[in-house]
Amino acid sequence: MSAGVEDDREHPDQRPVQASLVAMRSFWTKAFTYSGRATRTEYNWALLMFLLASFIAAAALIPTAENSVVRLYVIGPLWLAFIVPWIALVARRCHDLNRRGAFGLWLLATGIGFLIIEGILMFGDSDLRGSRFD
Repeated sequence: MSAGVEDDREHPDQRPVQASLVAMRSFWTKAFTYSGRATRTEYNWALLMFLLASFIAAAALIPTAENSVVRLYVIGPLWLAFIVPWIALVARRCHDLNRRGAFGLWLLATGIGFLIIEGILMFGDSDLRGSRFD
């Protein structure tokens, strides 16, 4: 194999279980790191982890649906635990797309704007020019 040619067997996207563990570990260990880049795999696994955790917490609280204080005390800390690393992850993912981290602020837009930006972050290909953020 020549130098500079990537072996497909060693690519993290080819090993989903290992890629998911690496992505989740990176999500938590780089919670306050706004420099560098985050791959599409890392972003999507973190999104899946958040959605699953939210769904499980919400499903567990269905019997206590009439008591909104209980839901607040369970789901509130869960969302707070995810929000800080998520902001850093969005900034790093924007860098991977060769955009400034502030581009992620467009996620605060409602409706179709949110869906467009989320689609860009989830499905956008890495841009090698994003290495300027490393």
